[in-house]
Amino acid sequence: MKTLYDTKQATLFGEKTLEQEYLELINGEYGFSKQIDILDKIDWDFKDFSTQYLTHKFHSYPARFIPQIPLTFIKIFTREGDTVLDPMCGCGTTLVEAFLNNRNSIGNDFNPLAVLISKVKTTLIDETEFRYLNKKLAVMKQTIFRLRLSKNRK
Repeated sequence: MKTLYDTKQATLFGEKTLEQEYLELINGEYGFSKQIDILDKIDWDFKDFSTQYLTHKFHSYPARFIPQIPLTFIKIFTREGDTVLDPMCGCGTTLVEAFLNNRNSIGNDFNPLAVLISKVKTTLIDETEFRYLNKKLAVMKQTIFRLRLSKNRK
């Protein structure tokens, strides 16, 4: 199954970006000794990487992971279909990355806000329900626009 991350993209001059090199490194299957060696090769700063994609930007939860941290451990130490446990899941970054990489996940947290955010970030919406909600939002947007327009005319 194809994952979100495509390591085959080329840059304008055929050079690989740091992010592409990182993704190629973590996408292999390795023995335990090599897995540990790979952890030493990773620049854990991730400063030039895209960290705010998909549901990762829903909420500015304090002390949240950037997604590359749990992604690294998920890709190196688990296989598709495995289950990832995050006993202090916070806003669910690990749970999202597990889902995006075809892993099951279990998350827990003492903070009720963290649990709510994690549920929002990891709950799939049925396509029919999504279309319904999208139509409702369009109607609300039109109503707000009309109200602002009539208010400005006064």
